[in-house]
Amino acid sequence: MWEVARGPPACLSLLLGLLTQVAIAVIHLDNSRAQGAATTIFALAFVVTLSVLVAHESPLTDRVETSPQSIHRLAR
Repeated sequence: MWEVARGPPACLSLLLGLLTQVAIAVIHLDNSRAQGAATTIFALAFVVTLSVLVAHESPLTDRVETSPQSIHRLAR
């Protein structure tokens, strides 16, 4: 049912997300509470963004079949 995207675009987005999270952690090395909060917020936002992208990656692949009889019933 679900096909996970593989290949350069998917791997690149995961790599960029990881590098961004490392950069956020390095920026906040002096304050551990800020580091934890910033990395947690970014991780949650990244997971939500990836979930939306995966859910809408190929929205037209599900087959929706409508019989001619149901169209005629609606047209009446």
